[in-house]
Amino acid sequence: MTTTRSELKKHQESLDLKQQQAKALSEQLQDQSNLYQQVYQLLNTSDKVRLGNKVDMAALEAMPIEALETLVAELERDLEKVSRFVSDQEEELDLQQQATNELKARIERVSEFDRLQLRDCS
Repeated sequence: MTTTRSELKKHQESLDLKQQQAKALSEQLQDQSNLYQQVYQLLNTSDKVRLGNKVDMAALEAMPIEALETLVAELERDLEKVSRFVSDQEEELDLQQQATNELKARIERVSEFDRLQLRDCS
């Protein structure tokens, strides 16, 4: 009876270990699926704004997960840099538009004589 209990305990421990391994593999598979989804999302975005060469999907699918994670991180950093640049450019354009609007308003307020003088100076 002691032998049976000890065997049962060993089988239970083995089963617990296998369940933990299955859970870890399931989580890893989910992480990999999420990563592929992020890569595809980035690729879909990059297809709309073509800045580089055609993407080799077979090569991406064959890449190890660590390499994909690195690639995604690099692409996210690049996207963040470009987004900041575009944001800065938009801000600069807004400021220039404001300055232009202010000049137009000043021109509208000046007298005809002053307007002619401004044109002669240009």
